[in-house]
Amino acid sequence: MPVAAPHLDDPVSESRPAGRDYLLFMARVASLLSLALMVGGIFSVGSLVAPTVFKYLPTAQAGDLMGQVFKRMDAVLVTSALLLLVAELVAYWREGRHRAANDAGHHRVVQLKGFLLAALLVSLSYGVFVLHPQLRDLKVQAKAQAQGHRHPTVAAVAPTTLAATAGPSLPHQAGPPVSPLVSGPDADPASEVSEVSEAFDAMHHRAELLYKLDWFLAVGLVLLMAL
Repeated sequence: MPVAAPHLDDPVSESRPAGRDYLLFMARVASLLSLALMVGGIFSVGSLVAPTVFKYLPTAQAGDLMGQVFKRMDAVLVTSALLLLVAELVAYWREGRHRAANDAGHHRVVQLKGFLLAALLVSLSYGVFVLHPQLRDLKVQAKAQAQGHRHPTVAAVAPTTLAATAGPSLPHQAGPPVSPLVSGPDADPASEVSEVSEAFDAMHHRAELLYKLDWFLAVGLVLLMAL
């Protein structure tokens, strides 16, 4: 009895892969690895390392140490994001060879993944290249102003020092006090230090919220990959 040959226009036979797509498999592994670095890194640094450091070290020393930790964490996040972007582009290209053109559910998942990935890249770029450098500059400025407020410069105490060491031949001339931190006639050094500290605290809170947003976006991508 003759056996009917399979129809050439059968969509099932066209959508069925001939074998395992190792390039797609490697892209999936790279995506999961990069997301694992993001999720695990943000969780461990934000929830475990930072509270422990600030608990057992002085505030100034803990702040300097965590600044170095977050700087290295930014490098890990940027590298992971680039790896994730390349892996997802490769996976999208390879999946198009095995999926039917009318697979609406798959297209919705791909669109949602693309939205989350774009949001994650924008959030990471803003935090790493805009917010964190401003935060480090404010930290340096606040530390410099606090040290200058506690230790006046030599120019502020020079008349008194010269009068005390030179004796009666160089009498001290009375005049208005000199302050190295006063930037204007009515400026207050203590208020300037307080303003910089408040700006630093507000920006630090914004950076924490941004890290949480990055974490939730990465977790969302992991859940979508399970679909």
